[in-house]
Amino acid sequence: MSEEADIFLPGKRGYVVLDTESQGYARFCPIEIALARFSPEGTLLDSYSTLVRPRVSRVSRVVTELTGITTEMIRNAPSPRDVMGTVRDFLGESVIVGHDVNANDISIIDHFCEAYYGCKLPCLHVDTLYWAQTLFPDLEHYNLKALAEFFHADSDSYHRALDDCLTTSRVYQSLLAVARDLPPRQREKVLRDFACRCEAREQKPEASRVRAPRVRRPLDYAHLPVYRETKKTAAFARLAVLNIARLTRDDARQIELFIRGDAPQTELFIHAHEECGWSRDENGLYRARAMSIACLDKLGRVLRADGCRLYRSDDDEARAAYPLSPIARGLAEPPVEIELNGDGYDIVFVDASRGIPADWLGAQVGVQRENFFRFHVSGQFCPSIAEMRKKLARLGWPSAVRDPVEWDGDAQL
Repeated sequence: MSEEADIFLPGKRGYVVLDTESQGYARFCPIEIALARFSPEGTLLDSYSTLVRPRVSRVSRVVTELTGITTEMIRNAPSPRDVMGTVRDFLGESVIVGHDVNANDISIIDHFCEAYYGCKLPCLHVDTLYWAQTLFPDLEHYNLKALAEFFHADSDSYHRALDDCLTTSRVYQSLLAVARDLPPRQREKVLRDFACRCEAREQKPEASRVRAPRVRRPLDYAHLPVYRETKKTAAFARLAVLNIARLTRDDARQIELFIRGDAPQTELFIHAHEECGWSRDENGLYRARAMSIACLDKLGRVLRADGCRLYRSDDDEARAAYPLSPIARGLAEPPVEIELNGDGYDIVFVDASRGIPADWLGAQVGVQRENFFRFHVSGQFCPSIAEMRKKLARLGWPSAVRDPVEWDGDAQL
């Protein structure tokens, strides 16, 4: 996390204003990045602005109405990997100024810098939101537009990154002028409160390491929620559905288990307990003949350790209406899109909140990773689109083919 500086530092050294516009429902998903360098007096010296192609396939209607940025505008924009080097070089070790900048903007840039370069930004930052709340505690609203109107620094447009950078600089200069005019005692108190805030943030991670002891929970099969295929359950990255035909105090018989998503600890558990008679069919459904209650409890623990939400499906009516299948059947947007690209096709994970089976894809013939969310498949021996879709579906990743009119399901791409 970037360290915070007091409001006076940018007024001595100059500063860079950072602003990003994001696809709101997906984390670390910028669609526009802008940077503007200013002198200590607030004179614009240089700027950089670019649209960014996000990992999602489309810009939501709400974001388009707010920013004016459409899906067509970002379809051919550079990826985060393409622009992050320029952003990093532009920032250097400058002081960053922004509105709620650490929570929204710096966290996005840090995420990609750490992924691509192995380190976060070395910059200090000043948050105009904090200083507006400190210097003007009685204002009704503290969003950028409200502050710009309060300081008569109105902009022609909001929610476009470069315009917001220019507005943020004018707001900062107004706040700096107010802070410089504070009486000495009040200024000293403001800086003392700021220092205490920074110390509290530094101590918070150490305190968070003290956790309550873990309590082992037995697998109470009878009280597990019954699985229903809804938008909510279809959105879970990892879940497990159990069906037990016969359950006694001593053992469980004829167990069926479906797992969506990666569950490495559970797979190790299954391989280590061959005495239960485990088998797996072509749809990814595990079956076991019998296991003890202690073994069943351990299965529940490893499923939870893998991050799976547990459900049961123990009646014929529920199983007929909601079969144990990895396919979401259109109730939610597929988390994977397949695009034709040159001599092959791309696999794009539009919903990265579900995680990405990168290791599994890396082991497939002809698959190369282009960035966090995009894999290119090509070559004479690579799987066809139909084969790859079947494999992904078995892993719990339903997919859709973009521009399906152009795709021949029997082709060998």
